Amino acid sequence: MWIARDKDGSLNLFNDHPKRYKGSFDYEFFAEEDTLGVRVDDKLFSEVTWENSPKKVKNIKIELEDEND
Repeated sequence: MWIARDKDGSLNLFNDHPKRYKGSFDYEFFAEEDTLGVRVDDKLFSEVTWENSPKKVKNIKIELEDEND
């Protein structure tokens, strides 16, 4: 999995290595149909910039809150 920040600051996760295309990381023109980008909150991963993207992601842990908490 890969994470990349577009030139406008938006952040996305990708199944496959995305390619730069006119200010953004595009998966539609360069990847297989089943490769999708998933939008991530732009405030996260401030160390990921347009200049150093994309970065390979090794582990992502999602903790869901219990509704009763």
